[in-house]
Amino acid sequence: AHNGRFGQINFTLGSPYKLTAIKVVSVSELESNKYALPVWELKSDSNSVPTKLFSYGARIRGMKPAIADTQPQPLIAGMTYRLFVEAGSLKAQHDFTPADDPRARNRARPAN
Repeated sequence: AHNGRFGQINFTLGSPYKLTAIKVVSVSELESNKYALPVWELKSDSNSVPTKLFSYGARIRGMKPAIADTQPQPLIAGMTYRLFVEAGSLKAQHDFTPADDPRARNRARPAN
C-alpha cells in the first residue's frame, strides 16, 4: 500500500511463514500505554498463504483486519513504529522508522 509521501514500506521475512497475526503500533504510544491502539492489525481468518514479503497496509491472503471495516492508518515520517508478527507459536517484533526523504527506500527487515 502507498503511504503518502514516502511510498510503500516492505517487510521481508527470512522464509515464507503462514502468518496468524500482524500488528503495527507507535512505539511512543506503546511506551505510555501497553494497550495502545495499533495503526494496522491483521488476523488470520483461516489458513493464511505462506508469506515471505508483505507491505504495510496491503492485503494478505487468508488474513483480515482484526476489527472489521478498519483501514490502516497513514504512517508519519520520522516516527518509530513496532511491527509484531506471529506465525502460530512463533513471534517476532521489529522497530522501524519511515524515512523523511521521499527518495529513500523504506524497507524494514526483522533481525535474524
